[in-house]
Amino acid sequence: ACVFLDRPDEALRHLEADIAASPGAPDNYANFNYQGCAHVLAGRWNEAVVAFDRSLELFPSFDSALMFKAMLCRRDDRVAEAQQLWSRVRQAEQSGALAMWERVISRAFGRSQLREELIALLRSLWSESESVL
Repeated sequence: ACVFLDRPDEALRHLEADIAASPGAPDNYANFNYQGCAHVLAGRWNEAVVAFDRSLELFPSFDSALMFKAMLCRRDDRVAEAQQLWSRVRQAEQSGALAMWERVISRAFGRSQLREELIALLRSLWSESESVL
């Protein structure tokens, strides 16, 4: 909840405690994904990528971690990597639900100034992938 309330450092403390309490828990992929979102809110892009990578190690087709990592790669002009990740998102979700992902970002980052930047990155990835698929 702290991630969604724009309190990333507090969220990270709770998430780290949860992961430490159950280091092998199968649902830690979600905790690492939330860590990535908290790092994005805090402007710690490299730490966010590491957290999304840890999420993907546990759940390689987790569309949320794939989407956020793709956006961060795109933000860093790592276009080929972003497109590869984004194609995995699109494969995991054949419906092509751009509006759904925009809602997810709006809910997660609604009070943050990053909201518009992330939605623009999402739309860029979406339009670039249209020609690939």
